[in-house]
Amino acid sequence: MSLSDKVHVNKKRIRDFEHRDLRFVDHFSKNVLRCWWVKTNLQDQCVSQCEGVPIENFSVETLKQINIWDALTEEHQEEIVESINRRSIEAGYDLFTTEHNGQEKSTKGRKKRSDYSHLPREINCCKCSNVDSISPAVLLKKVGISVERTAENTTKLKEYLSTYECSVCSPRRRGRERNPLYVDIPRFVKCSGKDCNKECTLSAKNVYELTNGDKGAIAKYCSEYLCRSCNPDWGSWLKGKGRGRKANPENEGFPKKATCISCGKEVAITPTNIRSKAARLEITVEELLANYKCRSCGGRLKKKVEKV
Repeated sequence: MSLSDKVHVNKKRIRDFEHRDLRFVDHFSKNVLRCWWVKTNLQDQCVSQCEGVPIENFSVETLKQINIWDALTEEHQEEIVESINRRSIEAGYDLFTTEHNGQEKSTKGRKKRSDYSHLPREINCCKCSNVDSISPAVLLKKVGISVERTAENTTKLKEYLSTYECSVCSPRRRGRERNPLYVDIPRFVKCSGKDCNKECTLSAKNVYELTNGDKGAIAKYCSEYLCRSCNPDWGSWLKGKGRGRKANPENEGFPKKATCISCGKEVAITPTNIRSKAARLEITVEELLANYKCRSCGGRLKKKVEKV
C-alpha cells in the first residue's frame, strides 16, 4: 500500500481528463465533485490538496465507478455527454475511447516522449500488491536496458515487473555502497581477551592498510583483536601513571614543586619558567631551587624598563 493510500484510506482512486491522481470524497454539488489531488506521492512524503473538480472532467466510466452516474438525471447525463463531445473535438481524439493511462493529455504542457509509451508509470508489488509510481527513465536504469523494443529488453522488463518488491516487503539499505576493497573486512569483531568478549567496531581502512587486503591476514587480525582495555600496547604510558599527556624527555625527574625559604610555602613550578629565571639571574637551576622565594616573599623578577 502506497503512502497516499494510507493517508486517504477508504477513498476511491480516480483520474480526470487531465490524468491527475485524485481520491474521490463526495458529490459536493450538482456539477462539482470534491476530491483530493495527490501532487506528490513518495515513500515518506505525500502532498495532496482538496479541491472541487467539475463533473464534466470525468469520463462516464469513472462516474459509474464511483456510483455517481446512475444518481444523475437524464438531462444532466446528456449535458455531460455533450460536454465530453466538445472536449473531444478540441483535444483531437475521442475521450470516450481513450484509456486514462497517462499516454495522452488534452492540456497544454510538455509532451511525453513517444519512445516511453510502452513503459508503465506504476509497478505492483508481487507480494503485497502495493502500487509504486516510477518514471520510465528510472525504470530503464533499474532494469538495465535501453529504450529500444528488442526481445531481450522485453524479456528483462517482464521479469523485473513480475518479481518487483516494494520497499516495505524488501527494505533497501540506505547510504552509499561500501568500498569493494573492504568486502572481506567485518564491521564488528569481539575482543579475544580473557573473559572480555566485548564487541568492537573496526576501521576497515586501517585494517586494509595493516593487512594489505590479504584474506588470511584479515582473518588472523580479527581472531586476535584486543580492545583498548585489554591491549597492553595501547596507552601504556598512561596506565598506572594517571591521565595527561606524555612528559618531555628533557624534563624527566624535574621537581614539580619548590619550597619557599622564607614562608615554607610549596609552589607549583614549570621547568621552562625555572630555567628562564635561572638564566636571567645568571645562576644554575639547582641554586635557584635551593634559595627559591615565592612571589609574596620577594621572589618576583621585575621587568627592566629601558630609559628613553
